[in-house]
Amino acid sequence: MPKGGRFVTLFYPGRIAIPEHSAFPVAVDGKHASVLLYGHFNPVEALDFNNAIRREVRDGVIDWSLERPITMPPRDRIALDANGQLIYVFEDGVQYYRLFKPRAFTELFIQYDVEDTANLNEEEKTRHGPGS
Repeated sequence: MPKGGRFVTLFYPGRIAIPEHSAFPVAVDGKHASVLLYGHFNPVEALDFNNAIRREVRDGVIDWSLERPITMPPRDRIALDANGQLIYVFEDGVQYYRLFKPRAFTELFIQYDVEDTANLNEEEKTRHGPGS
């Protein structure tokens, strides 16, 4: 019955105002756990009204692709910038436009104690650990 820990990585949709690489202990359902705020990210969300996701089956394998690559329009763009921070960029002059915007995420690592690493119970197998 070897004691150990389980690690879970998740991306929180938003920016948690704690410095990167900060760690702190927490208790979840009376069990010891720790959280590491690993990093802040600002990936791009794209909305493309004139595109589609295609599903193809080749040799019994399902493949997914975009009808056309999503690229930033070379010209005729309008951007909204507030206090030096980009809110969005969208394609101007077309009915089915493309919209791009940054979206904040925070990457978290969560570690929590488990009683028997060889035999995880159903609660310990869940995506976010105890209390999920």
